[in-house]
Parts: sequence; C-alpha cells; structure tokens
Amino acid sequence: MIVDTLEWRVVSVRSGKAIGNEFTRETADGVFVVVALEVTNGKDESVTLSSDQVSYEVSGKKYETDSDGTVALSIQDDEETFLLKDLGPDVTTEGSVVFDVPQATLQQQPEVCFGELGFGSTRGCIVLPI
Repeated sequence: MIVDTLEWRVVSVRSGKAIGNEFTRETADGVFVVVALEVTNGKDESVTLSSDQVSYEVSGKKYETDSDGTVALSIQDDEETFLLKDLGPDVTTEGSVVFDVPQATLQQQPEVCFGELGFGSTRGCIVLPI
C-alpha cells in the first residue's frame, strides 16, 4: 500500500489482553492489537514517522494508537515503534503499533489505515489478517 510515497506492508498481527512485564504491564480496556509493519520511504528526503499516521478501522469507526501499550511494548520486548522515527530516502524499516479495541472488532474485518505525512487527505488501508 503506497500513501504519500511511503510504501507500507503488514508483517504480522497479534492480540492479547496485556502487554509488558511486572514493571511495565499495561492491561487493555478491550484487547490490544499489535501490528508489526514495514515501511519504505520513497521520498527524496528524510521523513519523520509517527504512530499518528496509522489507525485501526472497522465498521466506520476509527481507533488511534494506544500510547501506554506502545511504551510497554517497546520496553518489554524491546520492539521498535514508529514514535518520531526518522527514515532516510529509499530506506526500509520495521516497527509496531498498538491499538486498544473492543474484542468484537477482531471478527469484523478490521483494517489498518495510513495517512499522509503532512496535512493531505490521501489514505490507504490494508485488511488485517486476524
């Protein structure tokens, strides 16, 4: 999926009620959905990625990333996230985003959607293989 010259690909998806260890444990209000993504920068200059560019959408409802779950994930599993990550031209990187969503959405063909880097309205979505 290409949006604003960034090429996005879903690497894996997993879900669970909690993320972290005894020191960083976060419990979802619903269920955490962790989406591992790969992105390639097709621009001719570096860009700064953020998890705000990614959303979880199902049945017309939009869920933003969960910051507490993202922090717990990065500390517990030392997983990369997209929190203010710089990406040079023609460089590919991987990172994970975390969403706290109702359990029922997992059976409703949820999508992960991507927006532009700036203020544009171009978007693209990929159905999650849950």
